[in-house]
Amino acid sequence: MNEIIPSPVRIIEGLPALAIGRRAVIGDLHIGYEISVSEKGMYLPSQVKRYIRLITELKERTRADELIILGDVKQSVGYPGIAEAKELIEFFREASLMFKITVVPGNHDGGLEGVVRDYARFALPDGILIEEDGLKLGLLHGHARPSKEVASADIVIMAHLHLFIKYEREKIPVWLVGNAENGKKLILAPPFNDLLPGHSLWSPGEKVPFFNIRYSDLAVITLEGFYLGRVREIKGLIEVEND
Repeated sequence: MNEIIPSPVRIIEGLPALAIGRRAVIGDLHIGYEISVSEKGMYLPSQVKRYIRLITELKERTRADELIILGDVKQSVGYPGIAEAKELIEFFREASLMFKITVVPGNHDGGLEGVVRDYARFALPDGILIEEDGLKLGLLHGHARPSKEVASADIVIMAHLHLFIKYEREKIPVWLVGNAENGKKLILAPPFNDLLPGHSLWSPGEKVPFFNIRYSDLAVITLEGFYLGRVREIKGLIEVEND
């Protein structure tokens, strides 16, 4: 485990996932993304079976009882179409055989609960608070302001930003980690869906939404747990993106 990631949080090497005790945490699956891009003339195979293989691996490696999904489970913003709904049901049906599932909704999750309510419980968009090893951890998607309890947690984990770096022609998902106000540790998660695009985050003094910390001050860590430096230190060597 990379020492920059605070205990009791553990990076699952090679996967865009964390373990916190008996809980596994992922975000930004955007199930149905392939359907949406096909409407623009781009054709990608369905990723649902690959996601099921990945969460099966996640179960085997973490032995977690609960899967917490930090929002944007699906691609459509409103109620999903028939094809997307079928993929959502397939994923949740299989995942629910391995985990108790908690969804912290994101900005793309309109209508999701009505489709998969039999397989998961749904929190509010302002996040959930859990405790592990005497520490409070706040988990949220990141599009909505966190609740007071989540914002004041010792460790806050959020998704939403689709964090990648680009080196030459390779797109590499990364974790960003840093200290916010009052010694709080902030962890920004890469997307589970590695097909997603990103947008440049470079602008003067840009800060993480809802938290008083600049992107430039955050540590960049690969899925394998390698520390690459602070964002400000690697600017110019690689291109950093978010969405």
